[in-house]
Amino acid sequence: MPCALAVLRLELGSLAAVRGVLRINVFVQCDAEFTQQSEVADGASEVLHFVLGDAGRHTRTSVGVYQLPKGTTVELDMLASVS
Repeated sequence: MPCALAVLRLELGSLAAVRGVLRINVFVQCDAEFTQQSEVADGASEVLHFVLGDAGRHTRTSVGVYQLPKGTTVELDMLASVS
């Protein structure tokens, strides 16, 4: 999550330009027995709300996957509204 916020800040010059986070998708690398993808995604949601306040509220999907690129354990994509 910090990486997504860092990219936004780099591109916009400030996170103050973020009007809202519309949606995030969280992909969690796990095996078939792991069922807490939503709890992993909770961390990302909490960070967004902490950093952006009400603008950090969003809808979300969390999905368990067998493998992610380059051996990462969590991948997140985010759609934000900016001014």
